[in-house]
Amino acid sequence: PELPSVTNCYSMFSNCKSLQSLYIDMPNCENFSSSFYDCKALHTIEIVDMRKAKQLRNSFIGCSSLQNVNCVEELPKCNISFSSSSKLTLDSATNIITHLPDLSGADSKTLSLHATTKALLTESLIAEATNKNWIIA
Repeated sequence: PELPSVTNCYSMFSNCKSLQSLYIDMPNCENFSSSFYDCKALHTIEIVDMRKAKQLRNSFIGCSSLQNVNCVEELPKCNISFSSSSKLTLDSATNIITHLPDLSGADSKTLSLHATTKALLTESLIAEATNKNWIIA
Protein backbone atom coordinates (compact mmCIF):
# COMPACT_ATOMS: atom_id res chain seq x y z
CA PRO A 1 0.00 0.00 0.00
CA GLU A 2 0.94 3.62 -0.45
CA LEU A 3 2.19 5.19 2.78
CA PRO A 4 2.28 8.95 2.11
CA SER A 5 2.41 10.02 5.77
CA VAL A 6 5.55 8.01 6.66
CA THR A 7 8.59 10.29 6.91
CA ASN A 8 11.11 8.11 8.75
CA CYS A 9 11.70 4.48 7.77
CA TYR A 10 14.87 3.98 9.82
CA SER A 11 15.29 0.22 10.51
CA MET A 12 11.67 -0.37 9.53
CA PHE A 13 12.16 -3.99 8.39
CA SER A 14 15.70 -4.51 9.69
CA ASN A 15 16.53 -8.18 10.42
CA CYS A 16 13.14 -9.37 9.19
CA LYS A 17 13.98 -12.98 8.39
CA SER A 18 10.74 -13.86 6.58
CA LEU A 19 10.25 -10.81 4.34
CA GLN A 20 10.47 -12.07 0.75
CA SER A 21 9.03 -9.28 -1.37
CA LEU A 22 8.30 -5.64 -0.85
CA TYR A 23 6.39 -2.83 -2.55
CA ILE A 24 7.77 0.59 -1.62
CA ASP A 25 5.56 3.62 -2.17
CA MET A 26 6.60 6.11 0.48
CA PRO A 27 6.79 9.46 -1.31
CA ASN A 28 7.56 11.51 1.83
CA CYS A 29 10.03 9.26 3.62
CA GLU A 30 13.45 10.92 3.90
CA ASN A 31 15.38 8.33 5.92
CA PHE A 32 15.59 4.74 4.73
CA SER A 33 18.81 3.98 6.65
CA SER A 34 19.03 0.29 7.59
CA SER A 35 15.40 -0.18 6.50
CA PHE A 36 15.96 -3.61 4.97
CA TYR A 37 19.24 -4.40 6.68
CA ASP A 38 19.95 -8.14 6.86
CA CYS A 39 16.64 -9.21 5.28
CA LYS A 40 18.22 -12.41 3.99
CA ALA A 41 15.01 -13.83 2.44
CA LEU A 42 14.16 -10.64 0.52
CA HIS A 43 14.32 -11.47 -3.19
CA THR A 44 12.04 -8.92 -4.90
CA ILE A 45 11.50 -5.19 -4.43
CA GLU A 46 9.24 -2.89 -6.40
CA ILE A 47 10.22 0.71 -5.78
CA VAL A 48 7.38 3.00 -6.79
CA ASP A 49 8.32 6.22 -5.01
CA MET A 50 11.12 6.99 -2.60
CA ARG A 51 12.47 10.05 -4.41
CA LYS A 52 12.60 12.25 -1.28
CA ALA A 53 14.98 9.90 0.50
CA LYS A 54 18.11 11.68 1.62
CA GLN A 55 19.59 8.64 3.33
CA LEU A 56 19.80 5.00 2.24
CA ARG A 57 22.86 4.07 4.32
CA ASN A 58 22.97 0.29 4.90
CA SER A 59 19.43 -0.11 3.52
CA PHE A 60 20.14 -3.25 1.50
CA ILE A 61 23.24 -4.55 3.31
CA GLY A 62 22.83 -8.25 4.04
CA CYS A 63 20.09 -8.74 1.43
CA SER A 64 21.93 -11.72 -0.02
CA SER A 65 18.88 -13.23 -1.77
CA LEU A 66 17.86 -10.04 -3.56
CA GLN A 67 17.45 -10.76 -7.27
CA ASN A 68 14.72 -8.52 -8.63
CA VAL A 69 14.52 -4.76 -8.28
CA ASN A 70 11.91 -2.94 -10.33
CA CYS A 71 11.91 0.85 -10.17
CA VAL A 72 8.85 2.70 -11.41
CA GLU A 73 9.89 6.28 -10.68
CA GLU A 74 13.25 8.00 -10.43
CA LEU A 75 15.43 6.86 -7.53
CA PRO A 76 16.59 9.29 -4.83
CA LYS A 77 19.61 11.56 -5.17
CA CYS A 78 21.75 9.82 -2.57
CA ASN A 79 24.30 7.02 -2.48
CA ILE A 80 22.71 3.62 -3.11
CA SER A 81 24.28 0.26 -2.29
CA PHE A 82 23.35 -3.23 -3.42
CA SER A 83 26.85 -4.50 -2.62
CA SER A 84 25.56 -7.54 -0.66
CA SER A 85 23.21 -8.62 -3.43
CA SER A 86 25.28 -11.04 -5.51
CA LYS A 87 22.16 -12.52 -7.14
CA LEU A 88 20.89 -9.24 -8.58
CA THR A 89 19.95 -9.82 -12.22
CA LEU A 90 21.20 -7.81 -15.18
CA ASP A 91 17.60 -6.72 -15.83
CA SER A 92 17.43 -5.36 -12.29
CA ALA A 93 20.77 -3.55 -12.58
CA THR A 94 19.64 -2.09 -15.91
CA ASN A 95 16.37 -0.92 -14.36
CA ILE A 96 18.22 0.67 -11.44
CA ILE A 97 20.65 2.54 -13.73
CA THR A 98 17.81 3.68 -16.00
CA HIS A 99 16.03 5.18 -12.98
CA LEU A 100 19.04 6.99 -11.50
CA PRO A 101 18.38 10.74 -11.43
CA ASP A 102 20.53 13.03 -13.55
CA LEU A 103 22.98 14.75 -11.19
CA SER A 104 24.60 16.99 -13.81
CA GLY A 105 25.75 20.16 -12.10
CA ALA A 106 25.58 18.52 -8.66
CA ASP A 107 27.95 16.40 -6.59
CA SER A 108 28.25 12.86 -7.91
CA LYS A 109 26.77 9.95 -5.98
CA THR A 110 27.76 6.28 -5.89
CA LEU A 111 25.81 3.20 -6.90
CA SER A 112 27.55 0.25 -5.26
CA LEU A 113 26.98 -3.19 -6.74
CA HIS A 114 28.28 -6.62 -5.82
CA ALA A 115 31.25 -7.62 -8.00
CA THR A 116 29.15 -10.38 -9.62
CA THR A 117 26.49 -7.87 -10.70
CA LYS A 118 29.02 -5.23 -11.70
CA ALA A 119 30.67 -7.78 -14.01
CA LEU A 120 27.36 -8.13 -15.89
CA LEU A 121 27.19 -4.44 -16.81
CA THR A 122 27.78 -3.40 -20.39
CA GLU A 123 29.91 -0.42 -21.33
CA SER A 124 26.76 1.41 -22.40
CA LEU A 125 25.13 0.91 -18.97
CA ILE A 126 28.23 2.20 -17.22
CA ALA A 127 28.31 5.16 -19.63
CA GLU A 128 24.62 5.88 -18.92
CA ALA A 129 25.33 6.06 -15.18
CA THR A 130 28.49 8.11 -15.70
CA ASN A 131 26.67 10.57 -17.98
CA LYS A 132 24.21 11.15 -15.12
CA ASN A 133 27.19 11.90 -12.80
CA TRP A 134 26.97 8.57 -10.93
CA ILE A 135 29.95 6.45 -9.95
CA ILE A 136 29.56 2.68 -10.24
CA ALA A 137 31.51 0.94 -7.47
